[in-house]
Amino acid sequence: MSSRIAWISIAFVVALAAVAVAAAEPIPRWIGSWADGKHVWTTRDADSWAQADPLCDANLCGTENGGATWHPLLRAQDGHFQRVVRTSATAGVVRAVVNRPLSSDPYWTPDAGRHWFRTSRIGGTLSGGIGSFQLGGNGRYLYWHRGGKVLYRVVPWPPRGTPECLGGEWRLDLTAGGTPPPGSWGAICVGPAVDAGMRDIAAVRLTTGSFPLTSDLVSIRRGVASLLYPVVRRRPKLLVMQSGASRVLRLPRPPAWRRTKGLKGYRLHQLGWPNLGISAEALGPTPLRTDTIGCVIWRSRNGGRSWAVHTVDFNTAPFPYCK
Repeated sequence: MSSRIAWISIAFVVALAAVAVAAAEPIPRWIGSWADGKHVWTTRDADSWAQADPLCDANLCGTENGGATWHPLLRAQDGHFQRVVRTSATAGVVRAVVNRPLSSDPYWTPDAGRHWFRTSRIGGTLSGGIGSFQLGGNGRYLYWHRGGKVLYRVVPWPPRGTPECLGGEWRLDLTAGGTPPPGSWGAICVGPAVDAGMRDIAAVRLTTGSFPLTSDLVSIRRGVASLLYPVVRRRPKLLVMQSGASRVLRLPRPPAWRRTKGLKGYRLHQLGWPNLGISAEALGPTPLRTDTIGCVIWRSRNGGRSWAVHTVDFNTAPFPYCK
């Protein structure tokens, strides 16, 4: 990613946060998974507050007080954690990626990250890494997909009861071992899968001819949102899955811009539900159509029901990023 595009992403989030006033949910202040305004998980390799916190000496860190203090959650000396989703103050799921041999498994917690259990649900084991796997959700609604045209929901979520580590052992580090101290965060049950009655069911089957699921699942209140990309160069649509019901929304056409030859790099930003933002890079009139000359920004304050859209031309804007 070029420095210009990196600044596009950073400035876009900062600028749109200013318009997300009176939001029902907190405005994200660092990269992480927010269950609410106090309960957040974030990886130490993300651009986050937890990265600089010497008290968090783990791959995955958590806070129970909105970032005032952080504590370790998960460790993997020969791996890392991706697709981090905290759905509530107590429940959540991550993908543990082990480097040798390269594979990933979903791990879930029923107690805010004090204990973790592998599951054969939520997509199961993926050999060779995560690939197109996407995960998101909030509250009782947890979803995932691997691309294609089926969005899966995990039920029940979170699982009921108190799971046990039957036939396995507790580790402090997923790959390096070690015994967790009593009462510590991040004890990992390494052994047989603990599904606790969870099932993966098809929540949405997109019809033939519709745009496929190819992008990230952005967690919103009681659900997820995702861009649906076309095969040909057309504007994507927005899938909103909330409280078990789905909506597919069209984006309005951007203003006419004679200098651009098309758009690429669409990104969906959650700015504190119901505020949403979508950005896209505008391509210049070069034969290869690879030069980014500006961007288009869509903003919604009502969950995608209506949009305001404008363009930013890098040749006339005071700074070369979207705002």
